[in-house]
Amino acid sequence: MKLAKELESLIIENALGEVKDAYLIQYIKTNTSLIPPSTDEYIEQQVKRLLSNKVDEIKSEALLVDVIFGSHIDLAEFEERRLLQIKANSESMFLCQKIISAHQWLSGGFTVNCIDNENKEHSFFLEYPLRKHRVRLKSLMGALYIDSRLVPVRSTLEFEIFNTLQSHECEDNDDDAINIIIDFVSSANYVDNARKLGRII
Repeated sequence: MKLAKELESLIIENALGEVKDAYLIQYIKTNTSLIPPSTDEYIEQQVKRLLSNKVDEIKSEALLVDVIFGSHIDLAEFEERRLLQIKANSESMFLCQKIISAHQWLSGGFTVNCIDNENKEHSFFLEYPLRKHRVRLKSLMGALYIDSRLVPVRSTLEFEIFNTLQSHECEDNDDDAINIIIDFVSSANYVDNARKLGRII
């Protein structure tokens, strides 16, 4: 079952930070007929949890939405919408002053925190493709994110972030996470992974 276009658009806009979690969740709960049926028992369980109104936090409900609908989203359209957002918001120029920390998570992800020239903190995150993973727009396997927003493959923004990681040392001397991100993002596997997901052709 293909998602209704309006719902798909809202889910993409939510992942882009343009629609609030609470609005999207309320829309879904008042339009339950738009939820596609699934033969996946795990997905069906998450749908029941979402509709039960027993999940206390909006953030937790938003994670359920990401799990339930992620595989139904056109990721090429998501990638294109993100590129348009970057252009509209002039996000492509990213000037980093220093990298303050880097972490490798047991889940397989890597996070790097930095300070820009206006003394604002930013976070880069790579969900490293070490294992099979359900499609979730907010944490696509093998995708790079900045401040929880997708970094399109081989975009100017990606280039700026790559240069930042290459040209700055981490203040806490933990460069392993940085080097893994650099090696993976510069590899053919990074592009191949994006192609397999359907982000690019």
